[in-house]
Amino acid sequence: MRQLRKTNMEYEERNAALQKHVESMRGAVERLEGDVMQERERNRLLHQHLETLRQALTSSLSSVPLPGARQSHQHSERCSQPLGQDFLMHITVLYFVLLVRIADSLGFYCLE
Repeated sequence: MRQLRKTNMEYEERNAALQKHVESMRGAVERLEGDVMQERERNRLLHQHLETLRQALTSSLSSVPLPGARQSHQHSERCSQPLGQDFLMHITVLYFVLLVRIADSLGFYCLE
């Protein structure tokens, strides 16, 4: 009988330690879930801000013609799309033209 009481006490001590561990884990999970929700909201706000910036840039740059590009109604419609690949292509071409002009002004010549 004595051995059973001792074994029972050991199990109760282990159970209490495990219960504390479970409670600690639950608290950690709740904190992490709160962090995840905050990060999701932050990401949503950042995405919204990025979309606003893209739209503003598209609006501002839609009237800037691409050198060598044919200007047509279809071209101007594509350039007014805020999130399309054309927007990124427009920015890339403008950047490249700027680099070429800087290189030319410094006396570097690009191979054609």
